[in-house]
Amino acid sequence: MAALVQDSGKPTLLLINKWDAVEKDTHTFAQKEEEVREELTFLDYAPTLFVSALTGQRTSQIPEKILSLYAEAQRKIPTHEVNQTLRRAIERTPPRGKRGKRPPKILYATQIRCTPPTFALFSKHGDLLSQEYLRYLGRRFREAFGFEGSPIRFKIRKNKGTPARGRPR
Repeated sequence: MAALVQDSGKPTLLLINKWDAVEKDTHTFAQKEEEVREELTFLDYAPTLFVSALTGQRTSQIPEKILSLYAEAQRKIPTHEVNQTLRRAIERTPPRGKRGKRPPKILYATQIRCTPPTFALFSKHGDLLSQEYLRYLGRRFREAFGFEGSPIRFKIRKNKGTPARGRPR
């Protein structure tokens, strides 16, 4: 079910119920959160909230958290900020070529959609970008822009070059 939630692209909040039934010490919260993260590694962007429906513990935080996640998902990042973050990420870790081919060069990026935040990456050889590298870019974009609770998606667009002056594409 969690995979279906992720595929939907909707902001996600992981609610862990029955928190009242758990015997706790000073490490319980961190241990339980780590267990959830290990089980749902693909939802690493989703915040967790440990609640008790029986006692009402932290249930009052749910509406506020949902509104916060929705607001995060609706954010539009200016293109110049996207490209600054992209340049820093590439400088830190450049993409590698596949199977002995030259590394792809990402020319620029822009946000093309909200909910989920989706970015177009323009590259002449974008088909050579690995999923691993796209996950890396997603982590750098999340560090820079937040988007708590939302998956970050990338669409690879071929850069067809600059048209001659005065001639439409």
